[in-house]
Amino acid sequence: MNFIFSILFFIVASVASFFISRNFTGEAQVAFFVAGCILGIISFVFSAAGFFQNLEMREMQKYLISRIKKEKRDIELRKQYLATYKTEVESFLTKLYPDYEKEMFKTMSPRDAETLQVFASRYPELKFNGVLQSFTEKLAEILRGIRDAEVNLEHTYEQIRTRDGSGWFLARIPIPEDAK
Repeated sequence: MNFIFSILFFIVASVASFFISRNFTGEAQVAFFVAGCILGIISFVFSAAGFFQNLEMREMQKYLISRIKKEKRDIELRKQYLATYKTEVESFLTKLYPDYEKEMFKTMSPRDAETLQVFASRYPELKFNGVLQSFTEKLAEILRGIRDAEVNLEHTYEQIRTRDGSGWFLARIPIPEDAK
């Protein structure tokens, strides 16, 4: 909005300068006429700059709104994946893994049970710490992705709020309900 006041000021000053130039003769008339022309050119430059700035900001606003929708979809998909992954991990750790472990212990001989190293080397796939660690690493990765998407979403909202507060931006696009 500030640029409109600037444009109006230069237009009014230009018109006033033209009217004042009519009241004078000689060099004063030429000076006021030239001043009116210069002020008119300045108002045109401000108008053109404001027009193109508003076009750019409007397109950026459209982009930011589409980015909000994308980030929201991304967060929702990651949360669904998190729920599915947690269910799978829970199922594996509470049902499949104990059954697998029982089966492994049934096939062990007493001599194998004497040392954990022998057991671990005989059944390398049975490394519970490694399994649990890989599950927790994957879970942390999913949670980091959700957090990053939420941070990006908040950053995008902040960009829109900043643009809405700009005195140069007139062609605002309201944020659709599905992007709020």
